[in-house]
Amino acid sequence: TETGLKAAAQKGLSEAARKGKPTLLEPIMSLEIIVPSDYAGQVIGGLQQKRGKVEG
Repeated sequence: TETGLKAAAQKGLSEAARKGKPTLLEPIMSLEIIVPSDYAGQVIGGLQQKRGKVEG
């Protein structure tokens, strides 16, 4: 049945993901942003929401 096939596929995919130990790879880039000091807090907050690392 279609329901049985979906359940089997879901179980197989879950098991494959668990055994394969997948790793999330995210793009990394370095950039310089120049903004007026009035907007610095908003820009830093936006970057941090996206898991950005702010240096300097």
